[in-house]
Amino acid sequence: MAKKSPSTVEELRLALKEIGLSTYGNKDTLRKRWKERNARLEQVRRQQALQTKTSADKGMKLRYLLVVDVEATCEEGCGFSYMNEIIEFPCLLYDLEQKRIIDEFHTYVKPRRIPTLSNYCKELTKIPQKLIDNAPPFKTVLDLLHEFLSKHDDKLIPPVNGPNTFEWSRLPKTAYHFRSQKNWAWACDGPWDMASFVAKEFATTEENNPPSWINGPFVDVRSLFSDAFRVSKSNINAMLSRWNLTFEGQEHNGLDDARNLVRVIQHMQQEDIEFEHNRWWLQYQNVGWCFPRKYAPFIPYRPKGKTIPHD
Repeated sequence: MAKKSPSTVEELRLALKEIGLSTYGNKDTLRKRWKERNARLEQVRRQQALQTKTSADKGMKLRYLLVVDVEATCEEGCGFSYMNEIIEFPCLLYDLEQKRIIDEFHTYVKPRRIPTLSNYCKELTKIPQKLIDNAPPFKTVLDLLHEFLSKHDDKLIPPVNGPNTFEWSRLPKTAYHFRSQKNWAWACDGPWDMASFVAKEFATTEENNPPSWINGPFVDVRSLFSDAFRVSKSNINAMLSRWNLTFEGQEHNGLDDARNLVRVIQHMQQEDIEFEHNRWWLQYQNVGWCFPRKYAPFIPYRPKGKTIPHD
């Protein structure tokens, strides 16, 4: 027999208190909060059902992460629709078994369309214009990055020159189920480095299709952290604070950001978090989530309308 939903003010307050939600407000407010809670639980249930439905073999376990944190052109107040161009590109080859960085790639990049940095961008990144003026263009950087990764053909399966080894099948709402026969993946803080900044570099050229070694599934560490620890998504500083750590180096310096993201990864490993693909991108604005995933998506409770004070 289904449990009766709370109806009186007292019943609603008791029910909300049991699940840690605010009991503040009149009957209409309490009922609305209860319904929003039920809608959220249903959303989570559906996602978990999708995860169970797609719990087939995920393929090869990850051994290496290519940790990136690019810096890009920007203007004060610009949003994600702004067509940024990459100006710094670090890539740290991290061994998940040895739990250490085994090689580093780093270069500045000269923008093709707008090579002069804004004052806001120079202040944010602390990158002087002279470094950018003498830097190679993105197309050359892509070749240099490919050359760097090719040095590790004996580790990366398949090597960057190898075939595309993903089997895709479409699922609802931009979720993809795939089998991977790769032991490496790109990793970054959020989806933006790969699915936005790198993707935009191809969207603004005649070659709109990125090479298969750079697009596809990747590890969004920020989302993985949120899903694994059941907390809201947060930046590198906030993730480090879980272990009472602080940022080392200069924020918005691509290399320092990437090295601090590695520190997050290392401490996640200490808590036995398994690293897996959780996002994918094919082209600019053609992105989505990967399934199956070990950790169900975490959806924080956000009441609609005004913030409700807690008791």
